[in-house]
Amino acid sequence: MIHASVHSDFRRFKCMHCGKRAITAGSVKAHIKTRHRGEDRNDYIDEMTEEEHKNLLALTEKCFDDAYM
Repeated sequence: MIHASVHSDFRRFKCMHCGKRAITAGSVKAHIKTRHRGEDRNDYIDEMTEEEHKNLLALTEKCFDDAYM
């Protein structure tokens, strides 16, 4: 599902220190590590709702159904 997410403009992860948004958790963690030294790299919020997560999962399964069989 991560691969499908990178093709989206939805920046679901938000840095709690400055509000910068990123598509992947790894990207926001790298941002925190370099821009907010000494702060916990897990200081971010995943703003994807449960409904959005279900929709992304359904779309991923539809597009890549061979991977789920």
